[in-house]
Amino acid sequence: LLKPINGEKLRYRLVGIEFYDDRYCIVDTLTQSKAFEKAVELGLIHFLSNCSIVRRNPKYDSVVFDYMIKCGGDYAIVEVKSAEFRGSGNESMYPDCPSVRGRKQLMKLVELSSLGLKTYLIFLAAFPNPRCFKPYREGDVVIDELVRECIKVGVNVKVISMFMDRRGNVYLENTDLPLCSEWLSGNSQYY
Repeated sequence: LLKPINGEKLRYRLVGIEFYDDRYCIVDTLTQSKAFEKAVELGLIHFLSNCSIVRRNPKYDSVVFDYMIKCGGDYAIVEVKSAEFRGSGNESMYPDCPSVRGRKQLMKLVELSSLGLKTYLIFLAAFPNPRCFKPYREGDVVIDELVRECIKVGVNVKVISMFMDRRGNVYLENTDLPLCSEWLSGNSQYY
């Protein structure tokens, strides 16, 4: 699925890849971000229903995150990761390759959460009907371990699923997709 753009070098942006039955995987992170922002604005994500985005790309030390939000009187840092990589068991996964930037962001979330700041790590499962989410250990073993550390120290690790149709309409499918039980128990095929 291509979206026309007025770029200097490119005329189109790849936003989606057909999955099945007029349902598309959202591969464009800008489209994912806009959909996430709209869902927050409309109060469609239950765990962020009383929140608003107050700043994009807040920086802590040298680490840039996606959002600073305000929920009631409290502020929180939010990092959103695109998880359109699909496993053989219909799992949504991240990352598909090593991510030094992702590692730094997760390490900083652990630090900020340990200091008492409210933090969120949100994975966007960007294809229809995923079963669950788990880190792709073969893509980056360190990210896998850092997601576990995030959970341990109290980072709010959440998973949202969404997809799009051929007209470019985005559908928020599930705002409470679970983490894969086999990953949580350590019985994943990647161990």
